[in-house]
Amino acid sequence: MWWKDSIVYRIDPRSFQDSDDDGMGDVKGITKRMDYIKHVGFNTILLSPMLQPGSVDHIKSTGTLAGFPQNLGSIQDIHNMIQTAHDHDLKIIFCLVLSNTSIDHPWFEAAVADRNSKFSSFYIFCDEIPNNWINVSGKKAWSFEERRKQYYHHSYNYDSADLNWRNPELGLIMEEYLAYWLDSGVDGFYLQDINTLIKDDALRDNPTNFGVIRRRYERQEHVFDRNRSETHLKLERLRNVVNRYEDRILIGRLQSPDAGEPELSASYLGVESEKMHLVVDRSITNTRFTANRIALSAKRLYEAIGSSRTPVWELTDGSRSRILNRCGKVEALARLAALFQLTQRGMIILYYGQELGLPDSKLPFYKRLFRKKQEQRALGPMIWSTGEGSGFSMGEPWIPFARGANRLSVENQLLEEGSILQLYRALIELRNRCPALRRGVCSFIETSDPHMLVYARETEEESYMILLNFNERYQNLAFKDFEVRGTVVFSTLRGIPNEGGRVVLEELGPYEGVILRLDSETEE
Repeated sequence: MWWKDSIVYRIDPRSFQDSDDDGMGDVKGITKRMDYIKHVGFNTILLSPMLQPGSVDHIKSTGTLAGFPQNLGSIQDIHNMIQTAHDHDLKIIFCLVLSNTSIDHPWFEAAVADRNSKFSSFYIFCDEIPNNWINVSGKKAWSFEERRKQYYHHSYNYDSADLNWRNPELGLIMEEYLAYWLDSGVDGFYLQDINTLIKDDALRDNPTNFGVIRRRYERQEHVFDRNRSETHLKLERLRNVVNRYEDRILIGRLQSPDAGEPELSASYLGVESEKMHLVVDRSITNTRFTANRIALSAKRLYEAIGSSRTPVWELTDGSRSRILNRCGKVEALARLAALFQLTQRGMIILYYGQELGLPDSKLPFYKRLFRKKQEQRALGPMIWSTGEGSGFSMGEPWIPFARGANRLSVENQLLEEGSILQLYRALIELRNRCPALRRGVCSFIETSDPHMLVYARETEEESYMILLNFNERYQNLAFKDFEVRGTVVFSTLRGIPNEGGRVVLEELGPYEGVILRLDSETEE
């Protein structure tokens, strides 16, 4: 199964490549850059949400997609992109949000224009605010619609409206929508916020969470607006659609606290043919990048998923700061992040520009005042070259480039030996050569030093030890029962030594990580 150890490249279409110089990336731009994606070593493309749900009848009758921005391209452009990806032997996954639409969507427009429209039952409307629910921004989850003279529910900002998945007709439309894209060659879907599809039918108040909670959203126990038991039945129906096609997948991500809930996420995994093939948990996406925190998050995820199912490792998804910023803008630490991520069992998802070490964009002051705008800081355009427009667009970019990032361009890094891009390419190549790094058992090794993260990856045929030093100083390697003896096959600082460089490893440099192929006597 290709997805069990796939290396996925997550792209935001608006920020990857502009083909018509209007300042915003588009579908044709992605198609243009397939050679690069393949060259780095990715085998799958994941497109961040660009499509809103809609009816297949609308697509077939109009040749357009409901709610799809015209400046991103046409439906034919999307089909061409899918075909070009397959021509490059790349899988393609669409990220979809099926829990809500924008309030500009034709369904919502029809619902507010006519209370008797069938689309009225596609959303959740009330004459009065019925409960205490709050949205992810910590504000009331109900907004008044002047034309309809009713409140509508939104788990996110007021410019979106939650769909009413208790309506059977809506569920059938969604199933047909997935089938349309599967017929078009899409290899799978990454479904966001799958645990929010069904709301309590009585719209009861959420109880208060009396723990010490930083975010206002987490001051409620969200027992009535997410994780309802009926949600699993809806997901099983979507899985049944996907099961009709050979070798296609469903990935799910839950709306959850920042700390993540891997045990809950794992409950949305199917045993064989039901629910999700894979789940993404925020415990990895949001963890602090220290040795102890990463070890705790990784162990918890492995334990929750279990050995018979496949974990997903996504360190950033565009809704938080980029890896470099989370590492205090220390590139050596960002290299450790690459080493950690690409030596885990399961599916790996990298965010566009992560392979370049791109930092966050510097947003204008007015955007920094609002949480929703702040989330755009990780959406800076891709840096392709040092020329005008950085190879992204000759127009004014829709969001600023990362400040001073031209030196990190693809053009420069492909020519620079030892660049972080070259590091990613080498790690991916090494991973592809070594079954133990893709599918082997992962065993964490306890050390007395809080700055050290050490774990082994093993199959019956081969064993590797991965050592990461999160200290800005040299780290002496003093293990209890054995010497760290073997062949260094990778270092984040030293490059890749020639095969056969068998050593007794006594120390690591500041922020250095290494992969050591173990000798048999080391393993005993």
